Amino acid sequence: KLQESWERDREQLKRFAAELAVTNRKLEHIALTDMLTELPNRRAGMNALSEIWSNSERANQSMAAMLIDIDYFKKINDTYGHATGDRVLIEIAALIRSNARKGDSFCRMGGEEFLIICHSGCIEMQYTKSHPIKIDENNIEVTISIGIAQKEAGVENPDQLINLADKALYAAKNAGRNKVFLAVENKLINCSNPS
Repeated sequence: KLQESWERDREQLKRFAAELAVTNRKLEHIALTDMLTELPNRRAGMNALSEIWSNSERANQSMAAMLIDIDYFKKINDTYGHATGDRVLIEIAALIRSNARKGDSFCRMGGEEFLIICHSGCIEMQYTKSHPIKIDENNIEVTISIGIAQKEAGVENPDQLINLADKALYAAKNAGRNKVFLAVENKLINCSNPS
């Protein structure tokens, strides 16, 4: 009887452990996912950035970070409402997901800002003058500004890489938005397609 009781207890403990493992995986997913866009969130993005940085250091490979910001997003919210603004964020997230290369990481940084971490060199994202998004009866012309920084000599850590991408993004905004700027060798270069 003791042996049978011990076996039952052991089986019950195995079930509890399996259920706990499933619950922990769900909690981890929730903790690392932006619930609106279903992209990884900032925490997950920063973890990926650190990992990709470490791998690029070990392998002596290049990498880049792209910060993407939706232009005039407040105006979209003010004109069409926050529910429509949320749908624009979801559409842009889908566009980022479909344009990112296999192996690159991306996340929603917060608000209307996204990050793509390119594991080797820079992503060649299709850049259009505007991306019309149809929501209900509205055709909303959405543009984005992009700031890119590549890991190069003098860029000593992931935080510095993000800061450079942020400076490039700020330059794109200051140049009138709907632009792509690259931070390289202490310069900010306009890489926007003329059109």
